Amino acid sequence: MMVGLPLMLLSFEGVVGSPFDAHDAVESSVVVEASTSEVVAALAVTPTFDAEMPTFLTIGFNRPVSATGAGVTLGDERSIEFTGGSHDDHPLRVFGLTGERSVDHHSHMHLTVVESTEGRLVFSIDHDTTMLARWVDLERSVVTWEPIDDHHTRVTWRLEYQRLLYPTLYFAPLQRFGMSEAADYLLDSIVVAQLP
Repeated sequence: MMVGLPLMLLSFEGVVGSPFDAHDAVESSVVVEASTSEVVAALAVTPTFDAEMPTFLTIGFNRPVSATGAGVTLGDERSIEFTGGSHDDHPLRVFGLTGERSVDHHSHMHLTVVESTEGRLVFSIDHDTTMLARWVDLERSVVTWEPIDDHHTRVTWRLEYQRLLYPTLYFAPLQRFGMSEAADYLLDSIVVAQLP
């Protein structure tokens, strides 16, 4: 009873509510050999996705392949095209258990700059048809940077989201790990790879 009752109660999580806050955030930081103006210039160009994907993100998630849009002023937009994943984008398909995997499955994410100040850039996620949207509701992508000296800058990428899968005790750590890997990848592909 002492083990069975808590497990039974947790099985209803997400159906009748949850005692845990579904909002979460992860962040990743890197120190780059660049001035703050060079970091801003890297963030302002149209993103490319040539950096190597973290292993966890290669096991069935959609992969970013191209983007349009540029700029770091209010209202500037990015539209990112993804490929891969599965036709139905159900989270269980990540592990290849069921469903039909496809390299031709295309999905999109649209972002808009909603805040742009010295050392801080905030994107809202306006539209997301990737399989990520079945795991989490990605709300904001926040980039901050601060100078360490004239030639080094610390850049931090923060992803703010709401978890959509339950139970929390199982999925929260898994989602947090995956989102941390995504933040690392964004730093590598959008900041580090774009620096001179």
